[in-house]
Amino acid sequence: MKRIITILIFIIIPLIVSAQTSRPVVDERLELTSIVFRLAGTDEYVCDGVPEYMKEIDEYFAPYKEHKIISYIQNTLRERQEIGYDAVASSAFFLKIENGRIGIANEAKLDEYLEGEKRWNKVVFQEYVSLLNDFYRKSKAGKFFENHREFYQKAVNANQELVDKIDMQWFFDTFAGSPLNLDVCLGLCTAQHNYGGREYEDGTMTIVIGTFADQNGVPNILPSAFDVVIHEIGHYYSGTLIEKHYDEMKAASEDIYSRIEDRMIVEAHKKPRTVAGEWINEVFVNMYMKEHDELIMYNVYNDIRCGYIWINRAMDLMKNYDRSKYASMSEFMPHIVDFTNRLPDDWEMIENELANAHPYVVSTFPVNGSTISADTKEIRVRFAHPMFDAHGLAMVDGYEMLPDDFQKCRWEDPYTYVIAVGEQLQSGKKYGVALMWQPFIRLDNGFRLKENYDIVFEIR
Repeated sequence: MKRIITILIFIIIPLIVSAQTSRPVVDERLELTSIVFRLAGTDEYVCDGVPEYMKEIDEYFAPYKEHKIISYIQNTLRERQEIGYDAVASSAFFLKIENGRIGIANEAKLDEYLEGEKRWNKVVFQEYVSLLNDFYRKSKAGKFFENHREFYQKAVNANQELVDKIDMQWFFDTFAGSPLNLDVCLGLCTAQHNYGGREYEDGTMTIVIGTFADQNGVPNILPSAFDVVIHEIGHYYSGTLIEKHYDEMKAASEDIYSRIEDRMIVEAHKKPRTVAGEWINEVFVNMYMKEHDELIMYNVYNDIRCGYIWINRAMDLMKNYDRSKYASMSEFMPHIVDFTNRLPDDWEMIENELANAHPYVVSTFPVNGSTISADTKEIRVRFAHPMFDAHGLAMVDGYEMLPDDFQKCRWEDPYTYVIAVGEQLQSGKKYGVALMWQPFIRLDNGFRLKENYDIVFEIR
């Protein structure tokens, strides 16, 4: 974009957008920030979701791996300040690129951000910006981005349809928020990592969603990650509510965290306050998905695998949210607080519910472990619960794989799965086949088999 006054001025924020209220964006500031943290070896930015683009980054910027900003990131930002993940991504949107230089876009908004983000401070941020500016100029990073403009446009075009699905009005209605434009910033370097919404510029919320290359090498948000998009938007609205009420549920949140701490560390959630924000936001995500006729059982199950083993109870609570009675979620939030405070008292019961939530096999015919005829044509497997129409088979260690005809394997009804035997079985041999745990999903709650279910036979 160019504007001629008396001198030529280049303003690059963002690189590529499309003209929609909700729009996918490739933003040079995020790309630049991601690249220097990648060069510094920061794990969450050393992602190869778009392999060819990553290769081009590594080749172009290789001569600048010894630049001062790299050691500054490693020794000061990473080791001393513990800056990573969202603190990296969010910092990018307080920058401006103007006349080929890096600066701070809005001092007032930066100061407001730094009040809540304790990993950064003003002195550290200013030094970082100074080094980033030097890196940008010496590496001629602007030339790299300009050379990829067509590539970025392809990414924007490829993701427009998914972004158009987003119903921002739902958030305005549910949280009584002001209407905002939405920039879905495509994380070309972030792959599986995504970062929540913030109003960096008045009237526009920005979220960062990681991408993966399609068969043509174009960065795409995975269709299966639509709930992640809603999750990151939700943080903007739910964060204020949770902050307002957190002290009322602080003791319970700390108790809950102590019970699931190991799992939360795996998820990079190291504080009880963070976990409270994540699981409550997930409740709102599931509400959105359900009200838009999206299949939520996978999302609910993933919430449980993340450690939020009470999420089904929370979803039952939300059935009491009546829009005709509650003007917005802020009026219903005290009930969520009460629910949270009750969780430690009900923990043993919740764990028992979890232990019994997985689907399981009640019988097979012929009977598992028996001796069967070489002429057997099918194995019938009966489940205790109605199951989703998906399946997968694997080998059993120590047994020859049962010669199934996978194309003819089928669900006879929601409870009965039929394995078609593909050829004559050989007398005297031992055959086995395992129902893989991942695709066998309980229809009413989204739970999968707890582990592979082995079926074995000896042939008479």
